[in-house]
Amino acid sequence: MRACWNAIESGCERTGKIITTVIVWLLMGAIVNVAVACGIARLFRGSVHSRQGANTAQELPGVELRGVGVRRHVEIRVIEGPDLQFETIVIHEAGWPLLCLRRSDTTLAMISSMPREYRLTTPIWRGLAINTILYAAMLWLLFAGPGFVRRRVRIKRGLCPACAYPVGESATCTECGHTFETKSAG
Repeated sequence: MRACWNAIESGCERTGKIITTVIVWLLMGAIVNVAVACGIARLFRGSVHSRQGANTAQELPGVELRGVGVRRHVEIRVIEGPDLQFETIVIHEAGWPLLCLRRSDTTLAMISSMPREYRLTTPIWRGLAINTILYAAMLWLLFAGPGFVRRRVRIKRGLCPACAYPVGESATCTECGHTFETKSAG
């Protein structure tokens, strides 16, 4: 009974280690994802209010501008009141390969060319999730993949996966003391 309990405990420890490793890789993927989206947004950061509210051909209302990893949409709304005022809303979205972050700038024309309201960057959840998984997989392939392949090749050749010392039939390496599962001869 005790041996069965020990097997369950070691399985739980292994599962916990795997879950922790996956979470760490996903967090690193999320960091890279946000950094890429912010970098792309900085490359294409021109907006309506940065040119004193001037409407150029590229900033016509209702026009959606797309590039690799960036999209910008401009809307103009008329505000009811004694003076004729226009509110310009520029929506910026960035990310690669999918758009994952959104920012919107609101400018009140005829009063000031400075933004009246600035909303913090908000996530586009579908793009954020897919990009994060993609970047986590790319980071894993870049950093952990070579070690994984090296250990598998060593095991296939009958060597210790930790130090590459020939192990023979033993389940423990005589050089470094690493324990591992041996292939059964059956």
